Amino acid sequence: MSLSSTAISGNSNTNESEWQSSWPPHAVEMARLALQLTSQEWSLTGADSDCCETTATSTSTTDYDGKDEEITKRMVALLFIRMVALVTCNLGNVYPTSFNNINNRSFNISFNSSSKPIGRAKKKIYEDYSTSTICKTVLCQIDQYQHRSSEVNGGNNNFIPYPTSLSPLIIHQLTTYVYFICQNYHSSEEVPYHNVDHGYHVFLSANKLLDLMLCEDVGVGSTSTTHRPTYGIKSSPLTQIAFLFSALVHDVDHTGISNRQLVLESDDLAILYNDQSVAEQRSLAVAFSTLKGVGYRELRGVLFSGPRGGDGDTDDEVGGQEQQQQNQGGEEDQFKFRKLVIDLVLVTDIASPERTQIVKSKWKEAFGEVQFAEKLKKRITVMEEMMRRRHGRHCKDGPNVFSTASGRDRSAKASLSASTTDHNLDRRKPASTARSGLSRSMITRPRAHSEERRLGVRRALDLAGSTIEPFNSNKLRSSVNSNSDMDFLLEDDLDDVDEFKATVVLEQMLRAADVGALLQDWNNWIKWSTRLYKELKNGHLANRGEDPNADWFDNQIKFVDFYILPLAKNLGMMGVFE
Repeated sequence: MSLSSTAISGNSNTNESEWQSSWPPHAVEMARLALQLTSQEWSLTGADSDCCETTATSTSTTDYDGKDEEITKRMVALLFIRMVALVTCNLGNVYPTSFNNINNRSFNISFNSSSKPIGRAKKKIYEDYSTSTICKTVLCQIDQYQHRSSEVNGGNNNFIPYPTSLSPLIIHQLTTYVYFICQNYHSSEEVPYHNVDHGYHVFLSANKLLDLMLCEDVGVGSTSTTHRPTYGIKSSPLTQIAFLFSALVHDVDHTGISNRQLVLESDDLAILYNDQSVAEQRSLAVAFSTLKGVGYRELRGVLFSGPRGGDGDTDDEVGGQEQQQQNQGGEEDQFKFRKLVIDLVLVTDIASPERTQIVKSKWKEAFGEVQFAEKLKKRITVMEEMMRRRHGRHCKDGPNVFSTASGRDRSAKASLSASTTDHNLDRRKPASTARSGLSRSMITRPRAHSEERRLGVRRALDLAGSTIEPFNSNKLRSSVNSNSDMDFLLEDDLDDVDEFKATVVLEQMLRAADVGALLQDWNNWIKWSTRLYKELKNGHLANRGEDPNADWFDNQIKFVDFYILPLAKNLGMMGVFE
């Protein structure tokens, strides 16, 4: 979901005041920490949350202490890299003019085989906006060329421009906000499961999934130029921040009591939020009411400032028009940011039948064609087995058994084979292309007029009969300013922007991160399953919930069969991790 339709169209002739010639030490330190956290294996993601308290620095100069300080430090490092991506994208992701001479005298640096040389003008600063790529790009230059920095650029320790808008004040406000959110998770003694450890684990799991999707590093020695589809996510850093922000706040101020129990008790929160996703609505209210505070004005200005550019020589009238457009873009980005975060946090209410049905309907609308293809494959397999049994139990000529089948059987086989031909031939194409082929070849119902008129998750009408379409679907090329110096963009860098599909992808990813422990290793499973049991048991002992002892193990297996495995399958079907 591209929160800013012109986010990538920033003018490459950016104002020199927007950059400084090297990364400051505190930013480099955060980049190292972010890369360390992102490089963890999926099975180990978030497994060290219990160690945060013991690794917290005892010589901290802040007012924070203990586990919350260490968790804050780690999450701020990851959010900081997302903000670097945001500002860099808004500024065009190209080297400023002042870096041309520096880069012409420096070596071309490539930390992976897919990187392009960065030593010439109009080359991208970062090949993609993944945390891995950004951190490696910065740290690789520092580690390899620091000993030559004095003779190359007169004392600077790297050649990667650093956005001046990410000042110490912005980092302080970001740190203050994240720490406040951590503090508003209830203690582990009071809430054994939905506490700050869970928020940290979900945040790291979400960051890992996001990095797996964004990073285009195909490995040393590979010549592949295939770019996975992300439906506009990879070109919208603000969307990426919204995703991690949702993971950060999704269970803040959770009381450890289920929504169902709060509704049954007519709890004040249930009355306030009309019995709908009570805990999730409370978390959203805390998150946005805090972010709206005066103390975060400058932070909001960076997050929702929109694309910037220009050579600094515009007259007052033109400059005023640009400022007005920028303000309007910032307001629109802030609105869409909040809308996306609300949508993502609410999908974590997996105990709501209504919410679950909405998620399923959106998934079917977005990726139903892929799901239909999988069902056809299974049907063919079943029919082949039936034919084998009908025309010879001992026949070992598996695929040739249809040569002896009846005319009706051969016709059925031919029909099914024809329906999947396009899918099989398009396996090597990008997922978006293959799925469009599936849509043409497999979906037989008329779509020309019904798709434009059908109301549902994509489309609605107001009382005046005006159409309301909350999701845009367009090509990224249309949002690129043809007059700007963006000719370095390659055709395979473009991504089919589909806000609806992007939202569905992020929903599935956050749901996976929310139960990431059950998608990782056995130790994580036991750890978090035990904590959940304790939380439910505490509620039962306080007469605020059922006893989890009843059918606990059977229910755990049921949860895996009916939620975890289908969710894992959906992650594969989306094609964003291919």
